[in-house]
Amino acid sequence: MWNEGEKLREISLDPREFRRFSVPLPLCLAGETQYALGLGAIVFGAQLRVRAEVTETTEECQLRLCPQDARPSPAAEELLVRWRDALVGLARREADEAAGLHVTLELGEAAECCPPEFVLGSPAVAVTLVCVLMAHRTETRTVSAGQVAALAGELLAELSAPHYLHPDRFYAECYVCAHGGALHVAPGAEALNVQLLLPPESLILVVPAATGPAAEPAGWEEPLLRALQKTDGAAELLSATEGDVSPLFEAAAGRLNERETAILYGLLRVRGMISERLEMLGQAFADHDRLAELCDEESAILRDYFAFPAGPLVEVRDRAVECGALGAKLTYAFGGRPALIVLAPGRRSEVQSALKERFREHCVLPVDVDPAGVRSEQQ
Repeated sequence: MWNEGEKLREISLDPREFRRFSVPLPLCLAGETQYALGLGAIVFGAQLRVRAEVTETTEECQLRLCPQDARPSPAAEELLVRWRDALVGLARREADEAAGLHVTLELGEAAECCPPEFVLGSPAVAVTLVCVLMAHRTETRTVSAGQVAALAGELLAELSAPHYLHPDRFYAECYVCAHGGALHVAPGAEALNVQLLLPPESLILVVPAATGPAAEPAGWEEPLLRALQKTDGAAELLSATEGDVSPLFEAAAGRLNERETAILYGLLRVRGMISERLEMLGQAFADHDRLAELCDEESAILRDYFAFPAGPLVEVRDRAVECGALGAKLTYAFGGRPALIVLAPGRRSEVQSALKERFREHCVLPVDVDPAGVRSEQQ
């Protein structure tokens, strides 16, 4: 299905192959908040996948969950209706038609971790629906991962609450869903393969038991917007703080309050940590200990500056390290659920068993990078 070019990976959307296909769920290793300054994130497509089966009828567009005899919860049904309406609206904007498309979604292992309504909020679902629409057009059948990501981000934004900054906030996650692998994705730049950053068979995903709705936005974007206005915007600030955050404190003196300063510092510090990760790619020796330190440091920034609802995940991280893990990274999974990615090279089985024994109510899954993005499942 993939046509490999020197710089661009393309998807051949032949409708004969797109009766059954799948899309990897994205996970973020660094930079969940970096879109706010137009910066990049390090994301990867996990082997956990959303699968779709498409049929064409003479009826109106429909979305449903598999198995079809299991009635979705009211929240999941509402999301299916909103996705369908967003898909129909996107088709109209693209001078296309979604009528007659019936899409059945199978959420796989992710649905075992949390209720389907959480997984239904994932960028993987947006990419799935965009591919369905594109595959059944009468014009082109080949599209780039970037084209898919751009439309999927628009679709996902329609289902999310309005935010102040960067409507392309979902681009990196949607891109890795379409492309696959582990990538550094930055606006306006070619995606960079960072597969070597992740030691094989080392990652564990922990998702706490679902006891309530997904976390609400932490409210940091409005203070950030005020801070950028007070410091004459992002461009000057970013150039002045390349590799050094001290100019931030000079700019902040007398103009920014403590909250605004902390948020700017957090974003710029994470930018520096991402740059350090990328520099690791050229090293002959893979420094997994340093990677784990960066994961732990960014987790602290997410908690302290961006109000990440870590809850029981702090205890999970500590137990994982006691059992041999190097560190862990707080992140959001499956459409906004707080989660933890544990880094345990050479010790994954032992650490996973220990976490399952101690935290029986949590979902504890080994996760690996899936090199394929959108993939036909035709037999």
